Amino acid sequence: MPSPTLPARTLWAQAGGNPSKSSIGRRPWFFILNWSNDYTFFSPPPINIRSPDVSSQATIIKLTALAALKKAYLGWPVTVREGAANTGDNRALIQNTSGAVGACGLTTNVLLRTSWVGFDCVGTQAQKALGIHPQNAEEMAIASQRRDLMESIGRGVGAIAAHEIAHQFLNKCCGMDLYTHEDSNAAATYNNASEDGDPSEQNIDSEPATYTGYGKDGTLIHWQNITRNVLNLCLSRGWTDYGLRTCSATYF
Repeated sequence: MPSPTLPARTLWAQAGGNPSKSSIGRRPWFFILNWSNDYTFFSPPPINIRSPDVSSQATIIKLTALAALKKAYLGWPVTVREGAANTGDNRALIQNTSGAVGACGLTTNVLLRTSWVGFDCVGTQAQKALGIHPQNAEEMAIASQRRDLMESIGRGVGAIAAHEIAHQFLNKCCGMDLYTHEDSNAAATYNNASEDGDPSEQNIDSEPATYTGYGKDGTLIHWQNITRNVLNLCLSRGWTDYGLRTCSATYF
């Protein structure tokens, strides 16, 4: 587990500037995606067939993931890049698993400014969101050649990274990890707790928007207002050193 750091101070030197004495920067935030995963995943349960290696399609997946993360923070001074581990101000590391059984995303310590995204989990849920349910190795091989599935996986990585990075600012505050059955306004949002891509109306708490970009009623994925309003306080001034606490603790 990496130790807590203040990577933004290093980035100031790289950017050729210095933070003000008020610890409010004059540059954008840098959000990093770091990839250390194998490019394979499983079909949805109960079949659980491992896919062929799709690393030849890594460019499609990565570009879609970066675009999805950028879209989540559009309108705020945030720069999104692929980068090495422990770079940037806030980061999501893509691994085979997130580190938690059955979870597509994980943030264990918000002060580390680092979260994890599980590629296996995202790949499985992206198939569910698109209605792809391979029944044997041959069908899995065919599914693994689908560009729309690769884009859905990338979109899922980006949206889950956006959710987990928001935890680094908000922890559990401000609408984070709401289920739709708890608040209908949480449907099709980045802050929604569900990672289940099932598009069925009968599964009230599933959220295909993470993988398709739109919810069950066609609503584009977005931040719920109670989350967006606090993220705006956190992000809108550019890089800010919140020290050994979350941004939300500054306002609440």
